[in-house]
Amino acid sequence: MQSSLRDTIDRQILPLATRFAQDVARVVAAAMWETIASGVNQEMQSLRQTEPPKQLEAAGAKSSAKGRAAPTKAVAKEDAARIARINAAKRRASMKPVACPVPGCKRPGVRNAMNFCAVHKKSLPMPEKKRLRALQIKAAAAA
Repeated sequence: MQSSLRDTIDRQILPLATRFAQDVARVVAAAMWETIASGVNQEMQSLRQTEPPKQLEAAGAKSSAKGRAAPTKAVAKEDAARIARINAAKRRASMKPVACPVPGCKRPGVRNAMNFCAVHKKSLPMPEKKRLRALQIKAAAAA
């Protein structure tokens, strides 16, 4: 008799307990989303309150179609000059002659081929190339 009474009570409690667990999960999920949303809103407000970049504050800056201030011609010229200097430095560095890491080789190396000359670039296996290149780097650091 007790077992049938217990089964009856369990059958009545199970749907109630399931509904309660679903309600708790729904409340927790809603609280989590509210917390995330409030954090995002706070971050957005702090970003809006920060000062715009100095380039955009320059006198004579015009507003673009998206509502942001466009950089002035002076700023654009400075950026173009800086980029031209960087590109020129890269070109000079890429044209500097390098020595092939193979001992005794007098041919010039190619930078994008791990400094190996055209002959050794094709003839040596990759593990040997890596070993020789590591030795060349170590020797250059010691010098």
